[in-house]
Amino acid sequence: MNIHFIPNGEDTFIMFLPEALKFYQVNGNTKRLVDEFLKGTPMEEIISRFEISKAEFDQIWNTVFSAPTAAVIPTDDDTLYKLILNVTNVCNLNCRYCYAGGGNYRSAEGLMDIDIAKQAVDLFYSKFKRISLIQFFGGEPLLNEPVIRFVCEYITSLYDTGKIEHLPLFGTISNGTIFSEELAETIKKYNISLTLSIDGPKDVHDCMRVFNCGRGTYDTISETISRFRDSNVHPTMVEATYNIAHEQKGYSVKDTVKHIKEECHIPEVHIVPVTGNEKYALSNLDSFVDSVSEVFREKAETRKDYSYSLINRIVDGLKKRKTAPYFCTAGVSSLSVSSKGDLYPCFMFTDNPDFFMGSIFEGRAVFDNPRFLAIREKSLAFSKFEAEQCRDCFNNRICTGCLGENYYSTGDAFHTAQDTCDMNKAMTEQVLIALSNIKYHAKK
Repeated sequence: MNIHFIPNGEDTFIMFLPEALKFYQVNGNTKRLVDEFLKGTPMEEIISRFEISKAEFDQIWNTVFSAPTAAVIPTDDDTLYKLILNVTNVCNLNCRYCYAGGGNYRSAEGLMDIDIAKQAVDLFYSKFKRISLIQFFGGEPLLNEPVIRFVCEYITSLYDTGKIEHLPLFGTISNGTIFSEELAETIKKYNISLTLSIDGPKDVHDCMRVFNCGRGTYDTISETISRFRDSNVHPTMVEATYNIAHEQKGYSVKDTVKHIKEECHIPEVHIVPVTGNEKYALSNLDSFVDSVSEVFREKAETRKDYSYSLINRIVDGLKKRKTAPYFCTAGVSSLSVSSKGDLYPCFMFTDNPDFFMGSIFEGRAVFDNPRFLAIREKSLAFSKFEAEQCRDCFNNRICTGCLGENYYSTGDAFHTAQDTCDMNKAMTEQVLIALSNIKYHAKK
């Protein structure tokens, strides 16, 4: 039994049961009593030493050792959670920290054509009964609106004619500098979820996210958002990269999220530390850990919600008491197709020969290709319950991550940087403390 205690004030602890995803606020005496359980001290000795009754012993024992294990979400071989189509291998920006070499993945620039897009869709629907999400990526994907429109139109026609049973969600991630009436109509017609990349306030955003001439993009993005909204298209999420410029200008993670939600008026924020570029790396990840108590305190005092994805994932996992066995879906239930039709476990590995899984031009045989199977097996083997780095960690049923981030941080997609591990564990502890204090005060 793996039990994790977190100090929470004088002689008070959070007792977290990882296998059950349950937690309790206990005093020091209860912690010491449970420690004796775990040492194997006989029941009679514990009862005598702690001066409790057999009924009290049984109550504590049942709470700790009889809690039902949290559900593990199974992998469905008939369902692909996410198919990523890299519809461009070109970008109109030159973001300073870009891991993809300015959007072309250090390869020849180009756009996916309709024939490749159709062949990719047909191939994956010949393999999977259901695809939950089609994500358009790049480069800058909105530079190839015709292929985005074609894919949405083609898949919708497959659904309307009964050739597929489930209509996927459509989504795209854009740098926010591209707008046209045709784009707006396509996004509206097919209900494409639009995520924009914004790093926060103008002075920090314009340090990193720049056009090829070096000019910042914040004002252009603001204008683009207004034009989309005038066309009744509302961006649903922002992806932000927290980097050294934020530290230098004094913006915390919470400050950055607050700006995006209040000034850009976009409700969902996914903010992560910069990876893959030591020049812009953070000195530490403390602002992410500190943000947890700041977010909960702000919500309690003002009812304003500055939470973001890394916090929400922890809260949701505890609330739903469900866990996935994999740290990352890449290569397991997510696959990516490059602009020229090559397969990779994730867009972050595009045109990296070490992660090349085959080509759509191989047809269904690609799924039996030794390279495809070898990379898939590596991804499957990186189970949070089995991997040496994760299996004994109290946080392994809550933690999520990114194989691409691992690769650019440590050189090994299947090994997480220690500072990232420490951040994830500390954030979970802070969420547990905050939720436990809310529950405790609600009972008073």
